[in-house]
Amino acid sequence: MALPAYLLNGEPIEIETTVTVTFQLSQQRAMAYLRRALKLLGLKKGRLTMEGAQKYRVVAWWSSGRTGLAKSNSAPNAIHFTAPPEFGGLEGRWTPEDLLLGAVASCYTTTFRALAEYSKFEYADLEVEVEGVIKKTDSGYSFTEVVVRPNLTISVEQEQTRALRLLQKAKKLCLVSRALSVEQEFEPRVQLSEARAESSQVLPVM
Repeated sequence: MALPAYLLNGEPIEIETTVTVTFQLSQQRAMAYLRRALKLLGLKKGRLTMEGAQKYRVVAWWSSGRTGLAKSNSAPNAIHFTAPPEFGGLEGRWTPEDLLLGAVASCYTTTFRALAEYSKFEYADLEVEVEGVIKKTDSGYSFTEVVVRPNLTISVEQEQTRALRLLQKAKKLCLVSRALSVEQEFEPRVQLSEARAESSQVLPVM
């Protein structure tokens, strides 16, 4: 899968020359992301370059009672959302807070897949958990911490170091994470699909 062009800030990026993804991303949907991303990117001599700015648009409106709808031009189905139950919303619906964390998780997942594809790095599975903490501050309620926990499953033990390096690179390139000013922690984990050996590393995001 191609690396999303908007991650590159208009500058070429070198990719290592030496993929089934979770976060509920099926192979069919991953290929759809690939076809779409290829239209946005130009690939020249191992470099990815951005051609023009990309614009994204979402419209949200309050439908009735305590629920709303959000719709994007890129998806046919609207998302029903509500405020968190702690703030008077309904149970069982997506909240803006959930959608924000979901954006971080899905952005990281697609970014890593793109890096793995162009680095010819094969892996068995990737699950990304994102957790956020909200507290009351002087200016009101705010996210005070976001933790990103990618759990990568590989089949070759010798690839553990390279796997951690690609996980860290994906975090630096993830557009949504870079758009947030809240403090973030990054806790990557690599495990073998058949053996019991496991390598993990917890790093602060700079």
